[in-house]
Amino acid sequence: MFVQELARAAQLHNDVIVLHHAGKRRDLPGIWYIEQEHDQSLTKGIPLYRFWYRESPVPETSFMLFGMWSLLQAFRYLVKQGHQPHIIHVHVYAFGALAVLLGKIYGLPVVITEHSTAFPRGFLNLRQKLLAQFAFGWAGLVLPVSEALRKAIEDNGIKGRFRVVPNVVDTDIFYPHQSIASDGKSKQILFVGFLDKFHRKGIPNLLEALGQIYHRRNDWHLDIVGDGPARSEYEQLVSSLGLTGNVTFYGNRYKQEVAEFMSHCDFFVLPSMFETFSVVLIEALASGKPVIATSSG
Repeated sequence: MFVQELARAAQLHNDVIVLHHAGKRRDLPGIWYIEQEHDQSLTKGIPLYRFWYRESPVPETSFMLFGMWSLLQAFRYLVKQGHQPHIIHVHVYAFGALAVLLGKIYGLPVVITEHSTAFPRGFLNLRQKLLAQFAFGWAGLVLPVSEALRKAIEDNGIKGRFRVVPNVVDTDIFYPHQSIASDGKSKQILFVGFLDKFHRKGIPNLLEALGQIYHRRNDWHLDIVGDGPARSEYEQLVSSLGLTGNVTFYGNRYKQEVAEFMSHCDFFVLPSMFETFSVVLIEALASGKPVIATSSG
């Protein structure tokens, strides 16, 4: 969704084609595979191609052995299909390095949008820092999504031609509604995000805090919109805290549905451990909702 919003914004003034790295697979008949997405509810009129590459039997080697070559082949495929780009816009430094090579081969300028939390978290090893420096050093322009992220990149000793470009929000979907959010008897709380196994969104902290509040007042309900590998773990935590009647998991929802949740909540919570520039936070603000968030980027 994040890339889709940026692609739609770019499409206002340009023709856009999206090439999506869909990851590794064991069941591929060859080294790589590409297909075009035809579901208009997903593409929003933007040509979208996905490519996969074979999974290596040796752990942590799939991308080096097959992924990089597959990206080059997928790009060549698009060119043969008549999609001749004038600029390459890639997300995050790891793919930025490959995009720079493509730019050199095809004589195209390269722009990198960076939104990885690895920089402020200090998670980059020496190899990754060198890769980021190669990508950012050779790119025509690097677009961190926030000033805090730009500073974090430079604090890692990485230089480049930086220009901060914040994330975008679709105000045709997210805007203040005139209707009252709730009946006034119970506060409707909303969280939207990916439920990852590393707990980056801080859901355990949120649930434990609500567990303490529950003993003082229970006139509230938390809606959790989003899915991920930690969902069952969070559902068990809700049960162990005795919050089953006060917390509902809704799974993934389309943007229009998220906007509906926004319009009906009393306030939005974002307990993230790390963020570079939260899209869902600005969507809540655009919806006219109060936001309670951690200081995380």
